Amino acid sequence: MSTIQKFAKNTMSWAAAWSVQPVINFIWMIIVTRTLDKDLFGQYTIIFQFYYIFEITSSMGLKFLLTREVAVHRNLTGKYLKNGLILAFPSALINIAVLIAAVKIMGYEGMVEQGLYIISIALMGTSFTDIFSAVLSGIEEVRKTAYSWIIFLLINTTASIILLSLGYGVIALTISFVVAKFLHAFINYLYIPKDIPKEDARIDFKLWKELLKETWSLALLNINISLFWRIDTVLLSRMVSDEQVGTYGAAFRIFWFTLFTVRGFIIAFFPMVSTMFQYENHKFQIACRKAMRYLTILILPIVLVLCFYSPEVILLVFGKKYFDSIIVFQVMIWALLPYAITEIFSTALVASNQQKQQLILSTINVVVKTVACYFLILHYGIMGPAIATIVALLISGAMQKIVVIPKLINLQIKSVIVPGMKVLAAGLLMLTSIYFMRNFNLMVGAILALLTYIVILLGLRIFSEDDKFYMRKVLKKTS
Repeated sequence: MSTIQKFAKNTMSWAAAWSVQPVINFIWMIIVTRTLDKDLFGQYTIIFQFYYIFEITSSMGLKFLLTREVAVHRNLTGKYLKNGLILAFPSALINIAVLIAAVKIMGYEGMVEQGLYIISIALMGTSFTDIFSAVLSGIEEVRKTAYSWIIFLLINTTASIILLSLGYGVIALTISFVVAKFLHAFINYLYIPKDIPKEDARIDFKLWKELLKETWSLALLNINISLFWRIDTVLLSRMVSDEQVGTYGAAFRIFWFTLFTVRGFIIAFFPMVSTMFQYENHKFQIACRKAMRYLTILILPIVLVLCFYSPEVILLVFGKKYFDSIIVFQVMIWALLPYAITEIFSTALVASNQQKQQLILSTINVVVKTVACYFLILHYGIMGPAIATIVALLISGAMQKIVVIPKLINLQIKSVIVPGMKVLAAGLLMLTSIYFMRNFNLMVGAILALLTYIVILLGLRIFSEDDKFYMRKVLKKTS
């Protein structure tokens, strides 16, 4: 199977996983938001958003580093797996200690404090999961990480529904989440091929030193990524009521699902471009440019459809008590477009061993987001973080384009502007069709709008003969 076919197959696997996830989470959200009072849902949101700040750093950046190294050095897979697992244990312990200290500093009390202490244990399970999934991604078995993610969602959602139906509350949900996280790690372990190369698979202190020397920048980068997406809820938890946090949390939860469209693409894209940068720089350039185009084509209709149908989506999932979440979501969803582009740039930087440059840019981004959030919350309440997110992502993309990307990716203006105008035209025509179908059923209207978008793209000849050739190969191979 060719590199392009593997990339497409892995992307399709994640696409399938993320198509299942909304269904599972749709059921979960309906039950949780309609069972818990709005202030309790606000406390639930604070607990989990605070936890997720630390989850992404539970393995101290080893996930991305091991994915890249295993992709390049397949013969050392067993060695990286064994030593990665050993390093993951103290890494998780450090994160647990820091989380507990942060809870004390923030002054959380009552149910939020208790819930955060319990959920911190899940960081250990996540740390081991990161190592297993890094190895699977590195050997281009991404689809197995997608399968394990679906199983984790099913376990956690089923347990949550049962507990809520029995009258249990937020604390019980955090306990079931911890158990599900350890089961997720075990499932990933079962997916590790038994025939992976195990030459020299021994404890190697020299390798530890090399990994830790390089992983610190990735760990800090992950902290910045986590802070960027979670700092808004942390600030809201100290500046507005739990009920308002719940209103914002409802909009953010729907928005968070859309981010996985980009992440699924990036998970499949990262090991491929890591290998290309080492051995085929010309193909690395082509892959990055094509990724920007494909991801923009994919994301634009999602943004337009969800923005237009946001009242129906929010009211269907959360009910009338979350009516105020609609306008927040309508603004927030537009952050998906700049996020997609900045993720391509960020992945290119990390794949080319320039994570320190990306760390500097991401640190600036977090500072901009935090400052903007604080002042915008003071003036616009829960609308503030949604606006701040878009502003920060636009600034991040501009910095990447001006400061770093010219040295890494040869972005030809004509190759960007012409396809971009065609995609924009297709999006505007699709939006027009949505308006005329505004009285249609939500699902029918959305499907017809997406079909209109695809037909217009084909009519505008947005796909080159090269694109069509690879698509036919992929479809033939995966059918």
